[in-house]
Amino acid sequence: MTATYEHTHNSHTDTQEQTAPTVEQHPTPTPPAATTSSFVRLSEMLQQFEPTERNAVVRHYKEALRQGTLKAIPLTSSFTLEAKPGKANESKQARRQDEAIQAGPTLDKWIERTKQQLHTKPAARSMAVSFEDLLSGEVDFEKKAQQYRRKLQVKPKKSR
Repeated sequence: MTATYEHTHNSHTDTQEQTAPTVEQHPTPTPPAATTSSFVRLSEMLQQFEPTERNAVVRHYKEALRQGTLKAIPLTSSFTLEAKPGKANESKQARRQDEAIQAGPTLDKWIERTKQQLHTKPAARSMAVSFEDLLSGEVDFEKKAQQYRRKLQVKPKKSR
């Protein structure tokens, strides 16, 4: 009997030793995706464009934000942007709040597309799309075709 008791006692002790030091461990939380992303400042991104193009780029950029193509948040810092010359052909400067833009392939593609649009003839700029954007589905063919059809319709001449 004594041997059985010792065996039972040892088993009980072993079980206690195994469960006593066991501390409930929680898995380490994975950081949100935004913390693993890289960002670029709007002021830095604009350096990729000619100074004369930067105001147009900002307009395109704001439209991309509204459409959800790009993601950004405002920063506490600001930068100076050359404004279009006024009637006296004087160069004006405007302070603009800087923004953190989520960097990645979407931003790179947007920059390339914007550069192409800026170098397209002004009359075709609003209608022109790249073939790659059309094939990828980024451009709604039916919507663009409708816009193009309206543009091509004969407009009545204004009488003087």
